[in-house]
Amino acid sequence: MRMSGIELIDGAGHWIQQEQLDGPGESFVALGENQYYWVFLEKVWDAVSIYNGPDAFLHQFAQLPQAAGDLYAAHWLVSEIINGAFPQFFSNSTGVLAPEAVAALGRMGLTPAAECAEAAMSFFGEQYPRDRGIRSEMIDWVWETEMTEDQEADLATLLGISGDFLDAVGNDGARFVQAANEYAANHLASV
Repeated sequence: MRMSGIELIDGAGHWIQQEQLDGPGESFVALGENQYYWVFLEKVWDAVSIYNGPDAFLHQFAQLPQAAGDLYAAHWLVSEIINGAFPQFFSNSTGVLAPEAVAALGRMGLTPAAECAEAAMSFFGEQYPRDRGIRSEMIDWVWETEMTEDQEADLATLLGISGDFLDAVGNDGARFVQAANEYAANHLASV
């Protein structure tokens, strides 16, 4: 089964296979001459931890210039969705920055992508859980080999939203990279 760049692997549960980034210096598409986007990321990559819980993340993220934070949050969201769809993003530590990523995509002019992310976040209810443990309890069933009909329907919804998100950023991330580079170029003074 193939859904807008998301491949479900038969016989392996519901794992989703895509390419992975090797770190902040590796892009999922060629950036060309104007790599403004990476200038921001390389300067802040180690300044914020997504691994030490919501409080540490929010404190560190608040110290970043807005444009740098926007690019950081949007990059993580886009990378995770390209790599493994919304279930992967929410299951991983990166899910802590979902609200910041939605706001960032909006400021970057990628409103359809922001709307998709917001729709996916609504899976968790009115209050989005930044704590990975809470999110895991609510979503890790997606990695099981057997699901209820309701779970299969929820997974199909999340994968459909993931497909729409990929359409909005370009299945290879090209639209996102273009918007990120333009956003970075317009905010170089804040680096």
